Amino acid sequence: MDEAVEAASGASNVTLEILPERQRVDQNAVSAEIGIPGKGILEPVREDSLERPCSEYLVLGTLGGSFLDNASGERRGHGVARWVSDAPIGLCGRRVLLVYDNEFGTFTTLVSIGDNQK
Repeated sequence: MDEAVEAASGASNVTLEILPERQRVDQNAVSAEIGIPGKGILEPVREDSLERPCSEYLVLGTLGGSFLDNASGERRGHGVARWVSDAPIGLCGRRVLLVYDNEFGTFTTLVSIGDNQK
């Protein structure tokens, strides 16, 4: 992938009634810990990680991410909002992977949930 991605990620450990919008309010935004410090921008073919405390109300996700030209910063497209919460599937101790991809001009955002880590 040639684009950088402004991840637009969020996380919360309290009940959120309106998703995905509430996961991205200032107190839930995750940008300082991802990619370029304080920006939440991932460079092409870059990965990053963060950890959150377990809670029955844990919610992780993204508003889809904005795909940016890596040289100019021009916005090329937007992915799809995705989120997962602990309640139905049990996220604690599991790896949640958000994947941002541009396949032939179609911008996608995928969520993958791994097995419990040991």
